Order: sequence, then C-alpha cells, then structure tokens
Amino acid sequence: MKAKDVMTANPVTCQQTDFIRKAVEVMEQEDTGIVPVLNEENECIGVITDRDICMEVVLREIDASSTPISKIIHHKLLSCTEDDDLRNVIARMKEQQVKRIIVTKGEQCIGIISEHDIVKYMDKKIIGELAEAVYS
Repeated sequence: MKAKDVMTANPVTCQQTDFIRKAVEVMEQEDTGIVPVLNEENECIGVITDRDICMEVVLREIDASSTPISKIIHHKLLSCTEDDDLRNVIARMKEQQVKRIIVTKGEQCIGIISEHDIVKYMDKKIIGELAEAVYS
C-alpha cells in the first residue's frame, strides 16, 4: 500500500504571508489541526498546527489578526511522497513522534496522512505501535 492510497488529498493550505487568523479559520472549517503553509511559488515550506497557535499565539499574546503565519510555522517539514510505502511512512511517523505527515509531489503539497487515515486502512497492531510511540 502506498501513501497515496490513504492520504487526504488536496488539503486546504495557507500562504506564509497570510495572518494566523486565516489558518485558525481553515482549521475550523476543515475540522483539522494542521494546515500546510506555502511560499510565493506555492511550494510547501512548513505547517502550522493548533498546538503552535496555542503555544505561540495564546501564551505569548500575539495578535492573530495582524501577525503573519511565517512568524510561527515549523520549517522542519516532515513529508513523504505519494509513492512511499505506507509501512515506511508509519515508521517515520513513529520515529518522529508525529500524528500527521505531509505528502508532497516535488515541492507541492498534495495530501496529508493522519493517524485517522491510517486507522481506516491498517491493522490494529500497527496502530497500537504508532500510538505507543507518539504518546509515550
């Protein structure tokens, strides 16, 4: 099974110059906790998560309506390609202790794989191992 077989395709994205509030609105509308962030060339350069917003915006009292996403995004992008073997993708998620991974084609974001996506397709043993790694 390949990453493309389980990914959520065509996620809604934000530009790095968009204000943080826009990312929050996308998260609410799409019922997600992560938004891929693109540069001027529409290349995926990072992500913003609900946790980033809590830690950076709320704790530091940053104005989400006037602060660009570029101020708080993670530039260390954990990604895979659409043709990566799903077991390898899961292994990377376990190793990095993340709940989601961006799927790219070149520099373009074409999907996201979350724990939920994996649960729909993989056996319980692998899911247990992933959850144990992420939450331990």
